[in-house]
Amino acid sequence: MKALRGGMTQEQLAEAAAVSVGVVRKLERGGTASLPSLLSIADGAGVRGRRPRKRCGGAA
Repeated sequence: MKALRGGMTQEQLAEAAAVSVGVVRKLERGGTASLPSLLSIADGAGVRGRRPRKRCGGAA
């Protein structure tokens, strides 16, 4: 998740997403959050609606 913050601090992301900084910290430590919180964080980070990156490798 740290990579998704795009240079934002945890506090800035929490403010942009209207969630507590504790939720952001918990997620970065591998914890869980509610779907509405996750969607708010994605919106706050500006990544909601992005297409997932293609994975490299695999069988050809």
